[in-house]
Amino acid sequence: MISRQLAEPVLYVGDQSAERINIGQESGHVIAVVPGEVDLTKAPIWFGTPELPERIDRERAQAERAKAEAAGIKPFSQEKVQAAQANGGEQVNLADRETLGRDVLAGLIEQYSPQESYLADQFRIPVNR
Repeated sequence: MISRQLAEPVLYVGDQSAERINIGQESGHVIAVVPGEVDLTKAPIWFGTPELPERIDRERAQAERAKAEAAGIKPFSQEKVQAAQANGGEQVNLADRETLGRDVLAGLIEQYSPQESYLADQFRIPVNR
């Protein structure tokens, strides 16, 4: 069998695609990484048209956002954002990807999507340098 990448619904946050860390089908929770600073009271979150996420540029993201807004997708309220931050913590800024995976993403997977704990295990595998 030949391995292939196929288009899938892209997860957007505002005007950019997010990196999905897990599938979340069983748990109902998708864990994602969004680079940079994002104001969740201004940036809607939604799944857009199927594509390979690495093909998304700013123009495509803005077009997808226009479609989402036309469909009634809106950013979270200030109250929801504050509640989520109180429950999950503040924004994380780390120096490298390895630390992010080991120290943050693995724990989020175990907490919100334990059915995919094998992903947490993979983030904790030591990297030989």
